[in-house]
Amino acid sequence: MVARPNVATNPLASKVPSLFKVTTKANIPPNPLDVMLGDPGIGMVGITVNSLIINIVNATQINIVSPETILIGKKTHIGMNLKTGVEIRTGACNETGFKWRAGFSRDAGVRKVSSPVFAPLFVGNVTRCSGKSSGAKSFDIEHPSKEGHRLRHVCVEGPTSDVYVRGRLKDKNVIELPEYWKGLVDSDSITVQLQPIGDRHFHLNIAEVDNQRIVIKEADDKPIDCFYHVYGERKDVEKNIAEYVGESPADYPGDQSDYSIAGFTYDIRGDE
Repeated sequence: MVARPNVATNPLASKVPSLFKVTTKANIPPNPLDVMLGDPGIGMVGITVNSLIINIVNATQINIVSPETILIGKKTHIGMNLKTGVEIRTGACNETGFKWRAGFSRDAGVRKVSSPVFAPLFVGNVTRCSGKSSGAKSFDIEHPSKEGHRLRHVCVEGPTSDVYVRGRLKDKNVIELPEYWKGLVDSDSITVQLQPIGDRHFHLNIAEVDNQRIVIKEADDKPIDCFYHVYGERKDVEKNIAEYVGESPADYPGDQSDYSIAGFTYDIRGDE
């Protein structure tokens, strides 16, 4: 056991900065092992540290290999925090500042994010629902044509899980839908909106509809020129129940696995 002498009985004790010190002034090997506690090949030891403060200044890197690491209390990162690989969190998490994730991340508890989070890929469904004021899903970017300005758009919301295609149909009468619509969209839910182009009077009609193509007819056989919007409801997820009895998203009567509910799953917002 190594202990600092009592200052009352030894006045010199307060002048000793370190009780244990290892130093190398020259000829440092590439991977020095000046201090080792325990040896994986011979025998492991238990280490307990009770301290007021721990300062570590490392010149290259710190490697920690452990099947489980438990941290209790506040953890502060100053500088870049890079995580690669699977990360699973359970419990509350409050994050402030820029965060970049290069691997899969799963949050199983409440998570409050007060700054942008950037990820190369997001897969899933996001629905914002946060107390009395639901907020709006949006993105905010530098303005593409006005210097010193920004541009903010918000997402369209509705009671159904819809997808759409839009475009212009000219000199033909068939709207070809994306190939993946046959596996994604319920053909009975498809709706079509047509807007003729030009000053001629058109009589446009929908002759045939399925989740692969839409056939247009012009009553007077005029060449077709129009804009179109085609909407359809996804069939690969459970139909959304827009209104239900409950006090929180936990009371939703349908399948919760299809949704990630902001304000309930990972984002905390006030009721103001």
